Amino acid sequence: MNFSEAQREGFLKAFTDLFSSNRDPRNRKELRNIEEKLIQECREYFRRLITRCSRISGIVSVSKRDEFIIKAQKLMEIKLLDEFQSIVQWILDEFSHTANWIKY
Repeated sequence: MNFSEAQREGFLKAFTDLFSSNRDPRNRKELRNIEEKLIQECREYFRRLITRCSRISGIVSVSKRDEFIIKAQKLMEIKLLDEFQSIVQWILDEFSHTANWIKY
């Protein structure tokens, strides 16, 4: 799951709608708490992937590691699709061996 704000909100709405329509006994506030925990876990997982990828010197050179981490983490905060795509393209241009990782 990408972490743009629009996608995040879409995920949260779909999650709530799905469980509400299936007569889940939890109220919307309880479902929202579950949603937020899921999003937080996704963010943590993505941070770990960034760290793991950044430590593979054949993918990200040591001299550009910090730059890669900063750009990759920005992907979780972007609100506009154009900006998201621009950063993804920059990562691919600067770190061509991340192609499989970025597609994932």
